Amino acid sequence: AGFTGSVRQASRPYPQYTGVNLRGAHGGITSYHAANISAQKRFGGGLSFLLAYTISKNIATGRGYGVFGAPGVSHEGYGGGRVRFLTPYDRPQNLALTWTWQLPFGRGQKWGADASTVLNHFIGRWRVMGWHNYMSGDPIDLGRVNRTGRGIGGGVSHGAYDPNGSQKNTLNVDAFAPENRVIGFADTRQLPDVRKFGYSTENLSILKDFQVTEGVRLEFGTEIFNVFNRAQFYSPSFSLANPSAFARYRNTALARIIQFRLRIAW
Repeated sequence: AGFTGSVRQASRPYPQYTGVNLRGAHGGITSYHAANISAQKRFGGGLSFLLAYTISKNIATGRGYGVFGAPGVSHEGYGGGRVRFLTPYDRPQNLALTWTWQLPFGRGQKWGADASTVLNHFIGRWRVMGWHNYMSGDPIDLGRVNRTGRGIGGGVSHGAYDPNGSQKNTLNVDAFAPENRVIGFADTRQLPDVRKFGYSTENLSILKDFQVTEGVRLEFGTEIFNVFNRAQFYSPSFSLANPSAFARYRNTALARIIQFRLRIAW
């Protein structure tokens, strides 16, 4: 008696209760499947490679409160049963490459084997190492929205995206509409075939050893992170409340970083 609220809330078995706090409840199940492939090769001349590739899928199943969503975000608008969805950190493609090369210069090497002590200090004991990572983007979680039937593409590809260009939104905001709160059903939360920007980076390290005495060694090195200065975009907003910022990438992680170091070992 005296109940006031939406039709959705009135249709519940106990409409006077608007929420239940859960503590340590088993609200869902996660499932991770992956295939890992790795290859290692040592060549002559101090060159070696290590390649690792993972193809995977990370799925969660839950109902009521989203297992991996924001607190209070319900999945019941999908029909009340259990819902399967990709976890926010699902990255189906992951490629990692590391390599190291002892440059063949200086005493005991292919070139400069008979170098003088002074010359060997300059051309000998150089090492170059690299480690590179390439990963798929995270799934896009739109919250609780409805599709309008329009195309979801924003007209710009990830590779050609320019945050300062005329086309700033990677998704078409008119393709989605807010959930009808009166009826209380949404037909979309995640996009099955569109993801956020992927992650690609190449890093390089150059090292030089100086054998000062028999027991003292000086190591000079430089590390270059994100060699090609790739833009690593942070996740944008996918809120329909702010159409101008919807699916628009603005902020990025740090650009190329170069650092030098000097180390003495004895």
